[in-house]
Amino acid sequence: MNESQHSRAELEKNNTNLKDLLLRINSLFKELIRNWWLIVLFCLPFLLFNVYKHFVEIPTYRAEVKFLVEGESGGGFSGLGGLLGQFGISRGGGKSNPYQIIEVSKSKRILQKVLFTQLDLDRDYIANKIIDTYNLNDNWGNRYNDLVDFKFSTDTLLDVSDKNRLALKLLIGKMIGMKNADATPLLKVKFDDNNGIYSFESETESEELSLALVNELYENVRSFYEEKFVEDKIVSRDLLRIKSDSIQGLIDGKMYEMAVFSDRNRGLISRQESLVKEKLQIQIQGLVSAYTEVFKNFELADFTLKQSKPIFLQIEKPFSPIEAESEPLLSRIIFSLLTGGFLGAIFVVARMMIREAFQN
Repeated sequence: MNESQHSRAELEKNNTNLKDLLLRINSLFKELIRNWWLIVLFCLPFLLFNVYKHFVEIPTYRAEVKFLVEGESGGGFSGLGGLLGQFGISRGGGKSNPYQIIEVSKSKRILQKVLFTQLDLDRDYIANKIIDTYNLNDNWGNRYNDLVDFKFSTDTLLDVSDKNRLALKLLIGKMIGMKNADATPLLKVKFDDNNGIYSFESETESEELSLALVNELYENVRSFYEEKFVEDKIVSRDLLRIKSDSIQGLIDGKMYEMAVFSDRNRGLISRQESLVKEKLQIQIQGLVSAYTEVFKNFELADFTLKQSKPIFLQIEKPFSPIEAESEPLLSRIIFSLLTGGFLGAIFVVARMMIREAFQN
């Protein structure tokens, strides 16, 4: 067989394979058309389930707060000298970091304050709003007899009963997620390493609750870092200011005493009175020197405080109304048809191939 005959044979073989493939596709298509009702049957359960889910599913409301934190490097009072150590003022400093802020945001101390914040509309605690929104009394009542129809009537900081502590523990677990829990936590705390942005996100079945959770969490974390976190530094600075004011008062008193002394003697000063005048001058000089040192330390402490104090810069705050998040009915229908149609087509084709295999 020469080269032209070989090429002709290969071409005829390829044409035959292509023809067989087209015939096979045509037969499969006709089989799908003949058994369209089977494909519809596969679509029907998915369609009914998703339509039912659309009408019974409770919509959720997602709220998110985004913010930056400036001045996270922290600082101390290492530069203070002189009288600072004599006054017993702490020189320690602190350093905040992203992961520390995340842990503080999820701490029981912060979450407890959030839970016992009163809502603006009904003046009830956020904790009770969560219980009502998710019908937690029914769930708790099945496991804990003490929590049947339970509601917080006062801040649990004041009421430390076992019942209150148990309910508080369960609520905190629902907010940040319990171990081995299937339900999605009500609060999510995130940090983006790329741009340094923090976010507090809440998705609940109540618009008011979602807004309250993220806004109150942000305010309590901000307050902790901008006030509590640098509280010792504020106390140190204020002590120095009080001391400088006290010395200034002594200087003013001694200056007034010197003026009275000069007016009384009118330049006629004996040796005894000269000693009194010199003593007053020495006292004033000493007080001025002490005031200069204390005021210098106060200025340094104030500067260090401002540099070490983390500043929260809110860049996104949620407002009412929030659009409810629920999957559109049309997208559910399309998903049901595609899923059921795909499975139905596989069933029809597989049945056809099995039938042909037994026939051969």
